[in-house]
Amino acid sequence: MIKETSRMIALLLTFILTLSSCATASYQSSKAVGKAQIELPSHVESVLIMDRSLDPNGVQDVFVSGKVTSAMLGWDRLRLMKAVSKAIPVLADVSSDTETAEDVTRSRPQLSLAEIKSRAKDYDALLCLDQFWEMDETKMTVFPKHQLDANGNDYVIDAMRGEKQVRLKVLWRLYDTTTGKLLNEIPQLREEFYTAEGLDATQVNTKIASQKPATIEQFRIDMAKSMKRELSPRYHKSFWTYYRKGDRPIKRSATCIRNGDFKRAIAQLEGKQETVKNQKQRSRLEHNLALATFLSGMHQEGIKIASHAKNKYGGRKLSKLLQKMQNYAQR
Repeated sequence: MIKETSRMIALLLTFILTLSSCATASYQSSKAVGKAQIELPSHVESVLIMDRSLDPNGVQDVFVSGKVTSAMLGWDRLRLMKAVSKAIPVLADVSSDTETAEDVTRSRPQLSLAEIKSRAKDYDALLCLDQFWEMDETKMTVFPKHQLDANGNDYVIDAMRGEKQVRLKVLWRLYDTTTGKLLNEIPQLREEFYTAEGLDATQVNTKIASQKPATIEQFRIDMAKSMKRELSPRYHKSFWTYYRKGDRPIKRSATCIRNGDFKRAIAQLEGKQETVKNQKQRSRLEHNLALATFLSGMHQEGIKIASHAKNKYGGRKLSKLLQKMQNYAQR
């Protein structure tokens, strides 16, 4: 009998906790807390990304807006440019204006205003890939290696030492098409070195491979991610608790908050305090009203409503909401 009673009490508590937890939901908001390191001017609504790097393969003078193919560019350059185009917060297309050269380690020179305008066409800004130098090579050298025989006597054999270098050097230049001004120059460099010794080249290569060396593709992906970070403002994400159960104004406002329609949520709640059943419901209503007002951009007004509700009704949730609003507004 005692066991059955305890079981019933446990089930009842679980049911009550479940009902309580279902009374609220959470809304996620994002706030820019820092400017992008590479900030586009306000008038820039389109960017042309152009490959001007030196190419040993003879691909040159190609302009196909938005439809550059792997036949026109090296795969790694094409993928890098496309990844960067997705990170740019305005319309961005890619094109090619490469130049054949035996020495591809150097970068292309800066463009004049006339050159910028002739290449950028109707785009507001021009982002040039002025250098894309990739290296993935292993140098083998023979050297004398001392050995000991079974009797401890020293003898010398020819051994091999391999030195692998993986390197990607990139230079971007961002121009304002209207003024010809160089807005940013962004150099990027990734390189790794690996060494191994063995009796022959096969053994050396096997040992280097066991170190899992970096690849040009990995460097390209890292550079694209780095450009994305520099082109994007820093955001802070917050999760806001609101009530979704209660009288009709509370339920309707919850739907609006969930959908991010804060002005409509305010309209559902303002002036409705006297229409709800009891103090608990009025506390929930003002909680939602304060949150909707705050998230609509009226920070000080939302804080004022939350502070008034906290002083009038008390409660942990209103206290947490007020503190979170104050901290968020100060960022």
